[in-house]
Amino acid sequence: MSEPDDQLIAEFNARRSEEAFAALVRQHVNLVFATALRQVGDAGATEEITQNVFVALALAAGKLGSHPTIAGWLHQTALNKSREWLRSELRRRKREQVAVNLDLARAEGDSVWSPLVPLLDEALLELREPDRLAVILHFMEGQTFHEVGSALGIGEDTARKRVNRCLGQLTHFFRRRGFAAPALVAGTPLFALSSHAAPAGLAASATTAGLAAAHSAATSTLTLIKGALKIMAWTSKAKTVASGVGVLLVLGTTTGIVLQLNIPHRLALAEGRRDIANHIAEPLELTAQYDTPASKFGKELSVVPRGFQTFDHVPLQIDGSKCLWGAGYAKYGGSIGAENLLGIPMHRKFETLYVYHTAMFWTSNNTPVYELVFRYEDDYSVTNIIRYGVDILDSYSNQGKTVIGPTGPNSRLAWYGENSADRKTPRLRYFLTAVNNPKPFLEVASIDLYSCKSPCCGIILAMTPGRSGLMR
Repeated sequence: MSEPDDQLIAEFNARRSEEAFAALVRQHVNLVFATALRQVGDAGATEEITQNVFVALALAAGKLGSHPTIAGWLHQTALNKSREWLRSELRRRKREQVAVNLDLARAEGDSVWSPLVPLLDEALLELREPDRLAVILHFMEGQTFHEVGSALGIGEDTARKRVNRCLGQLTHFFRRRGFAAPALVAGTPLFALSSHAAPAGLAASATTAGLAAAHSAATSTLTLIKGALKIMAWTSKAKTVASGVGVLLVLGTTTGIVLQLNIPHRLALAEGRRDIANHIAEPLELTAQYDTPASKFGKELSVVPRGFQTFDHVPLQIDGSKCLWGAGYAKYGGSIGAENLLGIPMHRKFETLYVYHTAMFWTSNNTPVYELVFRYEDDYSVTNIIRYGVDILDSYSNQGKTVIGPTGPNSRLAWYGENSADRKTPRLRYFLTAVNNPKPFLEVASIDLYSCKSPCCGIILAMTPGRSGLMR
C-alpha cells in the first residue's frame, strides 16, 4: 500500500524532500495524464500539462497538508490547466484550418462506451466531493475499497456502497444528455477506456520540474523559475520534436536552448469531441458496411488517417472503406465493388450529412458517380447525386505540388498525403461533401447508396450527420 498523501506532503513541506515529492508524482501521474489527454487529445500537449500540474502541486503544497488524498485536487487542476491550453490554442488558431493526419491517442473499444469518454470528467464534477474522490481513487487510481476507505476515513463497505451509488448517478448524467447508456456497473469498460498510462520518463521530468519550481519560489527568483520551467517542460520532449525554433535564454549564469514545439494538430480533434458531446454531430457506425476494414489497408493506403479524425471541423470515424462498382475496373478485365449498399441504419434527425469519400479512375466532369438516398420514417425518400468533378475526384493526384479539390460549393479537399507505394501517382486525396437534408424535422430511417455505373468507382470512408455549417 502506498504512503498516504498527507504524510508525503508534510514531509515535503518540512524539508523539501525530493523522495516525498517523487512518490507523490509516481502515485498520481497516470491520473493527471489521462485526465488531460481526455480534454486536449494531444499526447505532446498532455505531457506539458501534466508537468504544469505537478509544478502547481509543488507551489501549493503548503496549503494541502490537511488533505488525506490530493487525487481530487490534482483532477481539478488537470482540468483547469487543460482548459487554459485549449483557450490559448483556440485564440491562436481561431482562423487556421487544421489538418489532422496523425493517429489519435484514444481509447479503442466498445463503441457504446467510447462516446461517453469525453464527458466523463464533466460527469465526475457533478458528484459531491467525497463521492468524486471515491470514484477517482477506485476506478482511476486502482485502489481497493479497503484503501479507498482508509484514505477517506470510512469503512470498506461504506466505500463500496458510495462508489456503487455514484455509478447510478453517472448513468443518470449520461442519459439526461441523450445517450442511450447502459447502467454503469463495477465492470463497465468506460473507466478502462478513459485510462491512459503516462509515458515512461514523464514522472521523472514532472518531479524535476516541480522541485525546480519549489526551489525557485523559495529563492524568489522569478526569472529563474520561468526559464527553468520552460527548459524542464520542453527538454523531456526534445527527442520527439520534428521541427522547432531555437530560443536562447540567459538565466543568471545559465544559458539554455528551449525548443518551441510545432504543436501537433490535435486541437481539431478536441473540437470534434466537443461537437459530439454537445449533439452537434455524431459519426455513423459503418463497420458492418465496409468491404475493406482499415486493418486491411495495404502499403499504398498506409498513410491514410484512420480512427477518430476531424477534418474541416467535421468529426469522422474512419475504420475502413466501401467501394461502389465502376466500369473502370471492367475496362482492365477486373471487377470490384458492389452495385448498391442498402439500409445503412440512421434513425435520427439532422440538417446535413457530411460524407468523407473519394473516387477511383478518372471520368469527365459532372458525370454521376453514385446516388445517396435518404429514406424517412413516412416512406418518403430524397435522392442526391454525387458527381465527378463537382463533389469528388479520383484519389490520385498527378498535379505535382498542386493538389486540387472539387468545384462544387458543398465539397472540399479534406485530406491529402504522400503515396509511398507508387511514385507515378505520388499523392492521395480525399474529400468532404455536405449533403443537405431537405426535411430536417423528419427522422431519417436509413440511407441507400447506388452506383451510377460510371467509369469511376465511388469510395466511401465515413459519414457524419449533424448541424449545417460545420464546414467553414
